[in-house]
Parts: sequence; C-alpha cells; structure tokens
Amino acid sequence: MKRDVLEDVVKFQKMLGRHEQKKVEDLQNALAMFLDENTEFIDEFMPLDDSDMDDNIDFELINRQNIAKEAVDVIYTLLGILVQLDIPVLEAIEKVNESNFSKFLPSKSLAESQLLGVRKKYGMTTDDRIDIKSCTVDGEDFYYFSRLSDGKMLKPLSYLEADMSMISGNEIERV
Repeated sequence: MKRDVLEDVVKFQKMLGRHEQKKVEDLQNALAMFLDENTEFIDEFMPLDDSDMDDNIDFELINRQNIAKEAVDVIYTLLGILVQLDIPVLEAIEKVNESNFSKFLPSKSLAESQLLGVRKKYGMTTDDRIDIKSCTVDGEDFYYFSRLSDGKMLKPLSYLEADMSMISGNEIERV
C-alpha cells in the first residue's frame, strides 16, 4: 500500500494546528525547527575531519542510516513550511524541474552557438574558461556549460526561470 507522503505532511501540520492558522509565530517556530533539523543533519558528518574532506568520503566513517533519517527530517520540515504557506508543493517542484532541465542543451552545436553569449551574460573575459560538458542519460545526449575555476554550472541563454506565478498573496497573520 503506497502512502501519499505529502498528505501525511499536511495531516501532521493539521495535528500541530499549523495548517489552518497563518501566524508569524507559527512560521518562526517552523523555521527554528528547520534550522535545528539542518544542524542535526550536518552533525552526522562531524566524524569527518578536514583531511577527510580533501579526498572521497570514506563511508565507513559515517552512519548512512542516521544521515538518511536526518536528511528526511530536513525535507519533512521544509515540506511542512511549504504546506503552512499554502504553496502547491508538487506544482512548484514541477516548475523548478522544468527550469533545472532548461540548463541542459540538446546539441553541442547549440551549446557552441551560445558560448559567447553565456560568457557575456556572466561578465567573463576570454581568459575565463568555460567548458562545454556532455552527459548521456537514458540514451540521450545533453550539453551544459561549466566554469572551470569552480565547476559551477552556468545557465545557457535559453534558460527558463521557474514560473511560480501560481503562488499568490501574503496570508500570514501578524499577531
């Protein structure tokens, strides 16, 4: 039996009395909980010292079960905040997915044709190196821009910003 996780998050928020009430205090409490959960997640990596961060992570040094639990707590808490704010979570995720996938181009020739424009968009000189990287997923080739200095993925000229116009208003009651 497959459960609807989002419905469970909504139910949990209702049980806490947060779904119907729109108060700043409730949101502040939820944000504090989110920060606490993030700290607990990060703390799971504390067995790693700085020397471990220079190379690949040795999974023997960390408890992956605890990391999974803490990561899901972070996600769950964040979903609760979105539910509290009446943000249509699944629709928002779809819009962000569309935006993220627009960072990839379907052909190398298209990427090459946008290279100068991307350099200009980011205020880069010809000395700043941009690589056109490629990947193949499910038999399809994709291309994207990567700044050599830090590996940051650069948005192509055809990038589409996530459209969040389905979210309206400020309905938080200030008490």
